[in-house]
Amino acid sequence: MTYDYQYLQAFIKQVFLSIGCPDDDAQLASSVLISADLRGVDSHGIARLVGYVRLYDNGRLNPKPEIKIIHESPSTAVVDGDKGLGLVVAPKAMQIAMQKANAVGSGWISVQNSNHFGIAGFHAMMALENDMIGWAMTNAAPLVTPTFSKEKLLGTNPIALAIPAKENPPFVADFATTAVAYGKMEILQRKGSPAPLGWVQDKDGNPTDDANAVKNGGALLPVGGDREHGSHKGYGMGAIVDILSGVLSGANFGPWVPPFATAGFMAAGEQVGKGTGHFLGAMRIDGFRPADDFKQDMDKWINRFRAAPAIEGQSVLIPGDPEREFPHKTPIKMVKNKLVRYLILAVSFFAAMFSYYIWQVAKTPNFKVDKEKSFYLLIPEGANFETVWDSLSTNKIVEDELSFKFLAKFLKYKEAVKPGRYKITAKMGNYELIKKLRSGDQDAVKLTFNNVRLKKDLVHKIGNKFTFDSTRFQELLDSEVIAQKYGFTKETFMCMFLPNTYEMYWNSKPEKVLDRMKSEYERFWTDERKKKAQEIGLDPIKAQIMASIVEGETKKADEKPRVAGVYMNRLRDAMPLGADPTVIFAHQDFTIKRVTKALLQIDSPYNTYKVVGLPPGPINLPDLTSIDAVLNYEKHEFMYFCAKEDFSGYHNFAVTYSDHLKNAAIYQEALNKRNIMK
Repeated sequence: MTYDYQYLQAFIKQVFLSIGCPDDDAQLASSVLISADLRGVDSHGIARLVGYVRLYDNGRLNPKPEIKIIHESPSTAVVDGDKGLGLVVAPKAMQIAMQKANAVGSGWISVQNSNHFGIAGFHAMMALENDMIGWAMTNAAPLVTPTFSKEKLLGTNPIALAIPAKENPPFVADFATTAVAYGKMEILQRKGSPAPLGWVQDKDGNPTDDANAVKNGGALLPVGGDREHGSHKGYGMGAIVDILSGVLSGANFGPWVPPFATAGFMAAGEQVGKGTGHFLGAMRIDGFRPADDFKQDMDKWINRFRAAPAIEGQSVLIPGDPEREFPHKTPIKMVKNKLVRYLILAVSFFAAMFSYYIWQVAKTPNFKVDKEKSFYLLIPEGANFETVWDSLSTNKIVEDELSFKFLAKFLKYKEAVKPGRYKITAKMGNYELIKKLRSGDQDAVKLTFNNVRLKKDLVHKIGNKFTFDSTRFQELLDSEVIAQKYGFTKETFMCMFLPNTYEMYWNSKPEKVLDRMKSEYERFWTDERKKKAQEIGLDPIKAQIMASIVEGETKKADEKPRVAGVYMNRLRDAMPLGADPTVIFAHQDFTIKRVTKALLQIDSPYNTYKVVGLPPGPINLPDLTSIDAVLNYEKHEFMYFCAKEDFSGYHNFAVTYSDHLKNAAIYQEALNKRNIMK
């Protein structure tokens, strides 16, 4: 079976496009991946495609990164990859290195906040076309133990160095700093074959040939395998890569480097930097000697080494030879003696296809919701998946039911149903919604209350926003014990509810609502407001009762301080407040537009024509501007006011009672003309 490399590259590009990568980035990333397969490095080619999709699904990959320099000198820079594909971040960082090399002779770039960057040799070889020597290295998730240790602290941390020649192919050294790349261990695991001694150790630090040792708590070994064979040198090289890539850039390093999505190993503890780190360099050859002379001498070097006497049946290798032996830019053929390679590519290909299918199922918008509106899915306490599905089905929300149910099962949502109120929009895909439902990331209810006079009005506004029974909420508001718990009486309990818009969860308990209102009350009543209340002879509750009367008299914010001043003057002189809104409240008839003498005869603590001082509780929930109007009331000599005859909502104010009677007569005449008698 044969796959043309152009076909595979096009497929890879399409997958990257599907997760949101721009066309140029998708093309570049596909070039890096396919280059690994073309050089025979199967572990870093299309076999890794599914890993990048998983990185995206896990929220660790930004398909449209803003790659930028965050620190630089003429020859150096630190680049932030913005969680982008390492397959894109590293080549772009290498371009910066070459630009600096062109300017000053060499360029060195340390990269943070990136991801797995594929085959290191690709990035180093970018320098060859510019007669430069290229360097590329990256740190990786901890799979490797330092010499004499049992703990995994380093990654395979590859190094690549590319040096041009004239007639010969370039010298390209591209190697992991471990005895073997983990990708080769994965191949042995699939074959069920043992690993050569010196590649891995078990969890107790003993040499082993178990290819699954790393999965079972063991570790890969540095180049050399053990101390007697120079593992301390391999360990040293891996450490250098980690320091230049991670410590120097501000990326994670050592045991904190995050895993590639397919590795299955998690970084230890908290993160110490940003993402994965790389280090790239470019050295202009003519900064040392003429490039043509150097390349001719490189030819001599290569020819001389290649001509060295070889062991029987072998030939002397020049770094880069094994990769060049794999046909470059030809169809990738799977012949009998390469059965393992065929299996790897086939499995990778279908894994990528499956990932792409999952992507489509997960991300494609799948809900029939008006683009200008939203649908709110309400999941009560104790609900299961069938309850959720019944609601979605009854409201005909899901477009493709099969894909939704498939992904719900795949993501094990059926075992993780959480109550709440969840907003569904037209742009949502299955994955976004199921992830939201699984995590219990519900959308808050916007609770707004104003123009509230009675407890029953408040119960109605609050009770129908939540799952709890409004009767229970009414009982709490009528309870003297509960009121005292929050610092109020039954009559003043309403003061705790300050008119505003609040966000709370739909399944909040009534006690939780009360706690939230008390918290908002305390936040409003700052030390400054309390001090102002004290200075005018009130406390917060009395100030709010006074504000409720002001609110009942006028809705005009600019007039509220003047109206408050009238009532403060009356309160100071121990006069009855004589507020019509309190009489209307006493009658509990809010259709009254004209307070007559007959209405003034009611026997009630809220009849401020008979009772001196403030009523026992608020007559409404005053706007916050009314409370501040009381605290900052206008100081004047007015003792009376009467609504203006133009019905504008404003008032005529008077110092003397005789002047007030004149204003009142004018207003009463206006009421008569409109036939308003009660």
